[in-house]
Parts: sequence; structure tokens; C-alpha cells
Amino acid sequence: MISDAKNSSPLFKVSAAAQLQGSDGLSHAGATSVQNYNEETLQKSHQQVISILDSIQDVFFVVDRQWRITYANARAVEVAAMPAETIIGKDLWEMFPGLVGTPAETVYRKVMEERKPARFEMRGYLSGSWYGTSVYPSPDGITIFGRDITARKRAEEALRLSEERFAKAFRTSPDAISITSETDGRLIDINESFERLFGYTREEAIGRTVHELNLYAHPERRQQLIAHIQEHGALRDFEVVYKTKAGDLRIGSASVDTLSIDEEACLLTIVRDVTEQKRVEQNREFLAELTAQISLLTDPIAIIETATSALGAHLNAQRCYFSEIDLSADKITVLREWRRDQASPMTGIYSLADFLAPTVRQVLERDEIITISDSETDARAIAGGDAPPSFPFRSSVIVPYLREGRWLASLTVACDVVRQWQSDDVALAQSVLRRTWPLVERARIEQELRKSEADYRALFEHASDAIFIASDDRIYLDVNAAACALSGYSREELIGRSINDLTPSDDLRRLDQDRTRLLAGEKGIAEWWLVHKSGSRVPVEVSARQLPDGRWQAFVRDITARKRLEEQLRQLNATLERQVEERTAELQRSNHELDQFAYVASHDLKAPLRGIQHLADFIAQDAEEELSAASRDHLRKLYGRIRRMETLLDDLLDYSRAGRHRHEPEPVDIAELVRNVAELLALPSDFEVSVVAPTPVLIVERVPLETVFRNLIGNAIKHHDNPAQGCVRITATLDDAFVEFSVADNGPGIDPAFHERIFEIFQTLRPRDQVEGSGMGLTIVKKHVEIRGGSIWVESAVGQGATFRFTWPV
Repeated sequence: MISDAKNSSPLFKVSAAAQLQGSDGLSHAGATSVQNYNEETLQKSHQQVISILDSIQDVFFVVDRQWRITYANARAVEVAAMPAETIIGKDLWEMFPGLVGTPAETVYRKVMEERKPARFEMRGYLSGSWYGTSVYPSPDGITIFGRDITARKRAEEALRLSEERFAKAFRTSPDAISITSETDGRLIDINESFERLFGYTREEAIGRTVHELNLYAHPERRQQLIAHIQEHGALRDFEVVYKTKAGDLRIGSASVDTLSIDEEACLLTIVRDVTEQKRVEQNREFLAELTAQISLLTDPIAIIETATSALGAHLNAQRCYFSEIDLSADKITVLREWRRDQASPMTGIYSLADFLAPTVRQVLERDEIITISDSETDARAIAGGDAPPSFPFRSSVIVPYLREGRWLASLTVACDVVRQWQSDDVALAQSVLRRTWPLVERARIEQELRKSEADYRALFEHASDAIFIASDDRIYLDVNAAACALSGYSREELIGRSINDLTPSDDLRRLDQDRTRLLAGEKGIAEWWLVHKSGSRVPVEVSARQLPDGRWQAFVRDITARKRLEEQLRQLNATLERQVEERTAELQRSNHELDQFAYVASHDLKAPLRGIQHLADFIAQDAEEELSAASRDHLRKLYGRIRRMETLLDDLLDYSRAGRHRHEPEPVDIAELVRNVAELLALPSDFEVSVVAPTPVLIVERVPLETVFRNLIGNAIKHHDNPAQGCVRITATLDDAFVEFSVADNGPGIDPAFHERIFEIFQTLRPRDQVEGSGMGLTIVKKHVEIRGGSIWVESAVGQGATFRFTWPV
């Protein structure tokens, strides 16, 4: 700040002569007085100017032509941070060397030389603040006027940064952003997200209106949008259905603000694509409604039909169906099918191998979903050779349902056109399957349970036996018609009545005993007396059990008729037993007499037979040479008849003795026994008798068993049609208290018509002239076997040998 003219040049110079010379020719004294007055006035004006300049917040410098600072106001001194005395009179460039080489130096020198004012902006190197500087030429140099514009610069920088941020946000925002003319909807600018969402490039979109691009699926929605903005100035979360370049419909949530560009009213629109979110919300609502709907259904078919029709329509598919899998039978059953068109139905049972390719089946068995967008290009859907058409539709989704790793069912959604299945649609199909199939299984179980209950009720009501249901404290809860008929009470009279009322008083203690026995797990049928309404007692048979819910169920059968029959049968049995005893005694006497007769007859007949034998011997000895050929033939036949008669009498005697005497059991080696029998029979040469190992050692009666083997093996030899190649095989098989023997030969066999006859007495299948025998061998064998509790039979056919089997006690 300058206070006097001694140390600086005056701010303003005024010519004294010009000031003092008056036009009216005043005296020198008068002129001096005027001059003094003018100087005082000028000084006051000078001080006022100085005061004004010091009070302003702008920087003010005066510099002469030699670049000396002649004046600096208070703000300038403050900014320079130096006393005024240090600044005034000093060279500008020395005092402020930071100005050298800057645009400020250039402007200052240019104004000093050209004498024309100039303006510029620059950041001060001392304070760092921005100044808007105006430089004016003055008679002695230049004046510098600097205004602090830091706040404005900061605002401008903030605006610039804001615009940069807006531009960056505009370009990189995931939401579609556009700037359009409010009046006609002409697109002024769009971002990349707009291009991705709607499918138009910047070149295709900018300059065209939203109507020309057909962006609004419902054009009236833009008119509603404009009306709302005109009324409220802005719009938030306005739901609009947009149409893309490809024709797809997308749901957008639009927020709109107004702005002015070159004085033109425009709209800044931000569209967030909520299509997927809306689809998820719609799917969630659909699933909740479907679940509530099918949860009320009890018919499994109705559940399937409801689910398939609702899902197929919701996903805009052509077909939707459930399949049930039976891996054990390799079958797949296509259940109720929903179809949008009139195509042939697929409902039916198929072979898994014919219905699905192995690779597809493997994927589904791993609980993985198959999604086919185009079956003509997807490798999984292209069947080669004789492979089945796994994907008869152009696009499809197959969702498997597994429990504990076992594939039980699947859900198929299909279209006849190419379709890119959305992930939320696939997830919806999976959710529908997982919620529907357990309900189907539960409905099936409940359906079977209802049928079972109906069947039980029908059985309960129509059962011929009386059925009583009672509580654990012996109160009847339910009874059937037969129970009413048996007791004489009506159903209403029985329900609520105590079991004690139908039980004789002397049997009440037995009720507790039977309850304890049944609770311990014992089962059985007990006989009771039931007290009829009339007071009479009815004999009944009772089978009772405790049900899982704690109630008791009793099946009661009227056994009056049976008791009557049992008494009759008891009396009949007594009569029969008496008659059997009498007949048995009589039969024993007859058998004894028969045995005695056979013994006596065979013994007594042998004496005259021996006499005949002696006479025949005498004739042969005395007159054999004198006998004619015919007589010698007669004599030979006589000897044959004598031998046959001896055999017959011996067999008859053996038959009578069979079973009359029992032998002590002893250890018998069956193989050794058979070898001894074969040796006694003098086998023909090359005839083979063998025992098939293993052969046991048995504790049996040796003599009768040996007789049986001797007769059976002897018959096989005697009746064989080719003894040179004959063979007999004996086997033994232990079975509890018996051993089963078989004697098999390779002889001519026996016609099945004679299998019973051969065991009868005196029966032979060939004339006695051809085969010696009495016809009693098998009869004796049968008697020995049967009298010991065994049995004997033959297995044979003509030409196939014969096998005799018999059982023998051990």
C-alpha cells in the first residue's frame, strides 16, 4: 500500500500548470489558493481510490515501463506474503521469478508492447489458486487485475469429472441407456447394453424413432410414460414389455429423467432387463399354485394329468408327459400325456432298450438332466444304425427322478421346433417332477389303502365268522353281521357293551390268562362258551390278536354243528374200533389157519410126492432101455412135474413162514451180502452183478433181506433174454428211518400193464414150460417187505429193462 509520493510514483499524475491556469485571469494568490484546494481534493480522491482498491478481494498491481512495481493493493500484498515495502519499486521478474517463462510473462510483455488489453487464466505459483487475470495498458506501463477463480475452476473440474463419470457409466452400465427426443422418440444416443438387449447397433438405432424400431410391444405404454413424466417430471421402475430386433419379447423396468440438449427436451431412459427375474417369479408362483392344486388330489392319474397340462401350457411346449421306469423288467411306461396338437399319442409300455439309446439312459441314470435345443444337430440326439429314436422331437428336456440311486421316473417337455431352453424353465421342470412324483406315489398307496379298507370292510361285513373289535378294557367297538346273529344282539346293542356280558362267569379269569398268553406272542385257537342274549350258551372257536393300535380283534366261529358231529363221530369211531378189533381178531385167526394150512399142506404133500419120485426112479432104473421114445419123453416130463411140485411146495412153505419169525438185527455189509447171493445163484458166464458205491453197513435182519435180494436177482437172471450180456446194478440210499434199495437189470423189461399183477401169488408172465418157477417169488418178496413197514414197486417198460425198488427199515 502506498501512503506518500516520496518512496513511489503517484497513482495518478495531474499537470499543476494546467490545473492552476484559469481562463478568467485570476491573480497569483488566488491561483495558489485554488491550487491548494485542488491538490487537497486530488489527494482525497487518491486516498479514496487506494482505500477502495485495498478493500477488494481481487489482486491489483501497477507496473511501470521498466517493470518496476509501483503499486500493490492489500490483497496483492497478502497473496505475495511479503511486506509492501519489499515489493514497491522492485523489478517484477526479480520479485516473482516464478512468472518467467509462463504464459503470464508472454501476455504482460505483449500488452506492454502493443498497448492492448488482454485476459488469461492461470494457477498462481505462490498460492496454488486459480486466477482470472485482466491486463490493461496505462500511460506509465500496465495494470494487472487478478480475480481468484479457484471455486469456479473447481466447479468446472467437478463438472468435467461428473461428465466423464456419466459418460463412463453411460457406456459401461449393465442396464440399457438411451437418450431420446421427448417429442418424437428419436434416438440420440445409446450405450452398449442397449445394443445387446435390443439387438440394434448404434448405426441402426441412432436417428431412428422408437416407433420405427418397434421397440414397444404395446406402443400405448410410451404414451402413458410421457404423460407420467409431464405430470411428475420423472419416472421410476415403470414396467414395459419391449420387442427386440429378433422379435423376442423382453420385460424391462424403466426409469426416466428429463434433460435438455441444445435447448431440446430429451428423455434419459434406463432400462433394466427383468425378464429372467419375472420368469423366476412367475415360475415360483406357478409352482406354488400347482403344488397347492395337486396336493388336494387323491387320484394319481388326476395328479399326473393336472401337472403335465399345467406345465406344458406354462412353458408353451407341444408335449409334456411322465414316464415310469422298471429297471428290473427293462420297461418304460409313458403315462398320461398332454399334447397341444393332434399328433399321435405316445402313451404305452415300451422296452427301455427300444425307447432310449444306451448313452442317453446312462446320463439319466446318473441323475443328470438332458437338454436338447435341436435334435438335428445335437450329437446325443442323433441315433446311428438301429439305435432307437431317443429324441423324436426337435427340442426337449428330460428330467430323471431317482431315489437312493435308483431311477424311478422321468418328466419330458418337448417342442417340434428349435428352442433354447432357459435354465429357470429346466429348473421348473425338475421342481415339478420332484414335487409331483412323491404325491403320485403317495396317492397310489392311499388308493390301494382305500381299496384294501373297502375290501376289508366288505370281508368284515360278509364274513361267515363273527368278528368282534374291542378296546383293551374289553369294550366292544365294532362287530359284523355274523357277530350279531351269533350273539342275538343288534349292532347298536353290542357296541359299548363289555366282553364280560357275553362270557360265562366261570370263564372270566380265563380271559386274563388268554390275554397274557397272546401278549407274550403265543398263537392258537381256543374253544369257549358264548352267552347268547337269550341266556343260552353257544360253543364257539375263538382266534384273537391285538392290532397295532392297541385294539383287539377276535374271530368267533359257531361250532355247535361241529360239536354235534364230533359226538356222532366219537360214537361211530367207538363202534368202528370195536368192529375193527373183532375183524382183526378174526383175520388173525384166518391168517393163522391159512399159514397153518399152507405149512401142513406143503409138508404133508411132500410125502406122496416123494413116493411118486421113488416110483419114477424105479421105472427109470428097471425099464428105461425097454421104454419107447414116447414113454421116455413122458418119464422126463414126469420128473419135470415132480421138480416143479417140489419148488411150489417149498415156496408155499417159505411164504407161510415169511413174517412168522423175526430175526435179531445185526450189522450187515450190503455189498458183501449181494456178493454172497450172487455166488449161491451160480451166475451164467459173463453175467454181471454189481453194487454201486457207496454201500452202507446197516443194522437189519439179515435172513429176510437176503431172501429179498435172492429172489430179485434170481428173477433178473432167470428172465433175461441175453444172459451173455446181462447185468444187474444194486444201489442203496438212506432216507431217515428207511433205506431205499434198487435192483436194476438190462433185460427185456415188463409191460406197465403187468406191474401190479407180477406181485400176485402164482403169477408168471411166461409159460412154466419155458421158465421154471412157482410164480410166488415176488409174492414172498412183497410179504417180507410190507410186513416190516416197507413198500416195493417196479419201474419198467418193454425193451428197457426193469428196476425194482423197495424200502427197508433201519
